[in-house]
Amino acid sequence: MINPLENKQGATVSAYDIDDVSPNDTYEFDEVFRGIWVGTGGNLAIITLTGKTRIITGIQSGTLLPLLVKTIKFTGTTAAGIQVWR
Repeated sequence: MINPLENKQGATVSAYDIDDVSPNDTYEFDEVFRGIWVGTGGNLAIITLTGKTRIITGIQSGTLLPLLVKTIKFTGTTAAGIQVWR
């Protein structure tokens, strides 16, 4: 997995691109992103970089989450309008 944040001062550098994401139970991202935007609130099911499955509940619409994840899962995700910020 490519990590453009490696050797950087955390995730304080501005995003240089944004991609829409469709949750998928099997697809793993090929790079690390600076954050995840949730346009329409709900729950977000993820697999962390350490391989743990987690569900973040009650995310409000218009939230930018400072998370580094391998996957945004379909199963368990009720949020919509999800984007990853590079």
